[in-house]
Amino acid sequence: MIAVPSLAHADAANPTSTLAIGDWWKYNVQTPLAGLVLTGSQTQTIEYQANTTATEWTAQSSASGTLAGLGVTGSWVQGGFGHLRKSDLAEVDSRFTLNLTLVGVRTVIIYFSFVSVNNPPVTTYQFPLSVGSSWSMSGGTDTITSSYYYSYNATVVRNTVTNSTDEVYNVLSSPLTTVSAGTFDSYQIRGRNPDGTYTDTYYSPETENIVKQVGFAANGTQESSMTLSNYGAWPYKSTIGLSVGGSTYNAIVGTDVSTTNVHQDGRSIIFTVSGTDTVTGKASIWIPLKANNTAIKVLVDTNSVSYTGSSNQTFYQITFTFPLSTHTVTVTYSNPSFLDQYLIPIVIGLVATAAVIILAAILLVWRSRKQPQPATFPQPPPSTPPTPAETPPSSQPPPPQSNNPS
Repeated sequence: MIAVPSLAHADAANPTSTLAIGDWWKYNVQTPLAGLVLTGSQTQTIEYQANTTATEWTAQSSASGTLAGLGVTGSWVQGGFGHLRKSDLAEVDSRFTLNLTLVGVRTVIIYFSFVSVNNPPVTTYQFPLSVGSSWSMSGGTDTITSSYYYSYNATVVRNTVTNSTDEVYNVLSSPLTTVSAGTFDSYQIRGRNPDGTYTDTYYSPETENIVKQVGFAANGTQESSMTLSNYGAWPYKSTIGLSVGGSTYNAIVGTDVSTTNVHQDGRSIIFTVSGTDTVTGKASIWIPLKANNTAIKVLVDTNSVSYTGSSNQTFYQITFTFPLSTHTVTVTYSNPSFLDQYLIPIVIGLVATAAVIILAAILLVWRSRKQPQPATFPQPPPSTPPTPAETPPSSQPPPPQSNNPS
């Protein structure tokens, strides 16, 4: 049976405070079942908040893969959901189906369905976690109701069993754990059953979930494994306003490591990430479509990095990874506006030209003021005005005489 992974988030007063509907995790899985070995992938997604008081998460699970053993090969498909108590992510119940297609001398399909109810809910984690801490479950039960039928016989066989959920948990270490999704800070939690079987669970606050889980028989033989291959969950989220055409649109910055100094310069969203050396960092940025007018570019410090992208009617979402420890991330989402790219340079050019012209004019005036005055020479004194007797006769004819007697 493929188990639904338990969500986890360390060092937080409320372990679900940063989880959100739509968060998801994908795992590579391998598990034994009645002499068969099932290998494949499984995805878990938070679908919605359950019950009228919204005290539980509903986690959807889907999985598929191949199988082999007992002289047969084939495939398997699983689907269903489980409920997790929001206050501590304890496992409340689960309901799922499992179809096995066995190919041997003939092909047979077995259709299973399971309903599992824990009383009380199983507290797989106790927060906050630290190396050396421990807790236990005692007196609890897990009631499993199962049914199945074959492709060649539609008679349904039902069965109900009740198992003990007694288990002792110890946090053994806090190693760096490397899986296909990256390298993560993690806590190794060993849960031991009364029959001696045990499970080592490695979970990371960066992914808010398990990154690796290995099941062992009482003699220490490994029996099952589950490792994280991809995820979309963000313990650190920031909202930043982008101004476009007089309107403000909110972008979202989500990361799995500490983020500081989140800001924008009108063209790019810029922030600083930090974490343990060699750990893999991951970020997802939701950019409003109305703020995006160019191909998005991502720089980690000065290095360009690739990303995956998708969009809906409101946002363009990009996701990318980066190495740690501390880096500056720049996500360019917009080209310079016409004002920035063309008009302002033109105005600056005109102002510069005018400044040159004015400076030249001032220099010319200054130079003209400094030029030497032309040389002057003494002039002869003015001549004495002539006396009336010496006044030359007028060249004008005398006025006409009147013929009228006086």
